[in-house]
This record gives sequence, structure tokens and C-alpha cells, in this order.
Amino acid sequence: MRPPEPTDPAAGDAANSLGDVGDTLQSNRVGVDLTYLGDLADAFRYHDDAQIREVHYREEPGALGHTVRLWDLD
Repeated sequence: MRPPEPTDPAAGDAANSLGDVGDTLQSNRVGVDLTYLGDLADAFRYHDDAQIREVHYREEPGALGHTVRLWDLD
């Protein structure tokens, strides 16, 4: 995660950022505007973010944005 500067009043915390990623990757997207994703707006990884079993979070310096890696756990 490359968050905005901490002094930015619009900056969210880690929980908000992770929640946004979880909401975006699920098929049950009530009230989530994904039009900016274009053709990928209809793609999803799982049906409900309650299926997530493990999360690793790290902040890094750099331009605002994030990288998400997904893998199945056995």
C-alpha cells in the first residue's frame, strides 16, 4: 500500500484501505462504484469478503496506490 501523506485529511487508515480492496474483489458489491475499472468492473475473486482467511499488509513509500497479490490457501 502506498497511502497519501499522513497530513492529508482524506488519508484513510489501514483498515479502511483493506476494506476497500476486499469490497472491490467480491461479487456482492452493494453501493461500490467500480466504473473506473472498465471491463474489469464485472470481475471478482470471491463471492463474499468473509471468505478471506489471511491478510498481510505493508506500507511503502512511493506514488499513491496499492498492489494486491492473491493466492489460494490449502
